Amino acid sequence: MSGSTLMGSRPLVRSAVVVAIVAAAGVLPLAGSAVAQPLSKTSTIEAIDATKRLLTLRDNDGRVDVIAVGPAVKGFSDLKVGGRVAIKYFEPLLAAMRPSGQPAPAAQGEAAASPTDVSVTVVVTAVDLKEPSVSVKTDDGQALTFKVGDRKVVETLKAGDKLDITYTPALATTVEKK
Repeated sequence: MSGSTLMGSRPLVRSAVVVAIVAAAGVLPLAGSAVAQPLSKTSTIEAIDATKRLLTLRDNDGRVDVIAVGPAVKGFSDLKVGGRVAIKYFEPLLAAMRPSGQPAPAAQGEAAASPTDVSVTVVVTAVDLKEPSVSVKTDDGQALTFKVGDRKVVETLKAGDKLDITYTPALATTVEKK
């Protein structure tokens, strides 16, 4: 491999996030939780948000992902739009979702939101009952897929549903210039 390795000084540990959805009848808590899985791929840098330490990456299949790069990953400032990187990261975690426009449920002892959490309105593009997971698209065209801990929640969704979601973006553990 060519280029330098940009690695964090300590391993990243991600905890499970309990996913909840507000259905027409109210909040439907999930019996299980979705756990971030470590992934890796080689991608081209489409955009860099230096202030938020976010990389927008396009992989060889054309999939676009926005991945947060924590401060433990060194060399972020050396990355350039158009550059190729091999990246190891944890997939995004869905914290909550509800039908668009519905009020958020009152907090009931759940963990405080992470400062990196993103809240956005999306449209469901696919539902996978086998995984179970839901794929969505944001207004700006970003495609995201989230595993959901409770298949019954996924069964309530269909393509075209509009949802308000809160999620933690994918988080890079290593980035290597190619």
